[in-house]
Amino acid sequence: MPLPSATMAASITASQRPSPTPRRPPNSES
Repeated sequence: MPLPSATMAASITASQRPSPTPRRPPNSES
């Protein structure tokens, strides 16, 4: 299953990399 594997790998890589713009800010969570 290369398709799901690639998607998971991309997701993990993106998660490991610090995003300059957080998807959901702490204010929204609070």
